[in-house]
Amino acid sequence: MNNLSLVLDDTTNKNNKIKYMPRNILTENIKLRTSEILQKYEIIEYNSKEIPEFYFEKLLSVANNWFGIEMDLEDVKNHLFKAEKVFFLKINDEIIWFSSLSSLKNFTYRFWTVIKKKYQANWLYQRLSKAILKDNEKYFLRTQNKNVIKSLRKSFDVVLYWKEALEHLVKSEISINKINDFMISVWDKEKTLDNNWIFREIYGWKMWDEDRVNYIDWDFTEGFDTEKWDSLLVVYFNNKK
Repeated sequence: MNNLSLVLDDTTNKNNKIKYMPRNILTENIKLRTSEILQKYEIIEYNSKEIPEFYFEKLLSVANNWFGIEMDLEDVKNHLFKAEKVFFLKINDEIIWFSSLSSLKNFTYRFWTVIKKKYQANWLYQRLSKAILKDNEKYFLRTQNKNVIKSLRKSFDVVLYWKEALEHLVKSEISINKINDFMISVWDKEKTLDNNWIFREIYGWKMWDEDRVNYIDWDFTEGFDTEKWDSLLVVYFNNKK
């Protein structure tokens, strides 16, 4: 799982020198429940400022395929450039998934995890989490999808959400104000985390079809409004040995 190596990207300069040196952190064969029975995939890490320009049209296609909307190219660039690291998964040299990471104190925020529709439900989220996340670090994200929380519970010793997640961050001297300021720096246009431990109306609409997402609802978390794109804070990590 930790077989690290540098790979040569397919963009080089005129002098045949390597222009981009991403880190290929995993290459493995997987079996998909699609027409591609056996595929070879690789996960590559980039510093956000070093993402090749020609990648962005491909990333825009992945994002629009996943969300079912039409985002602008500049939206993709702006959000990814605010990340510290971005991980890409390729199958047969096609980018089908990407995820971003940024740090807040001693926690890592994972955001904008996007995968093409046809590759979903193949345990890729768990495989990718194991590949890019480290046992000795703590992570957080926000979601309105109960399946994300369920998947994390299969891979991590501790998964906290809603009030418990915020209490854990506060104990680590990360207040609501610090979280809101951080979110503005990587994504939000204004403060969204309220005193009920819910991120309110991040986008103002609901993405995805009902049959693709097991949404968080009022029974799961009181006061949660999926239709307005409320999201829950989730903290997850493995206990140190």
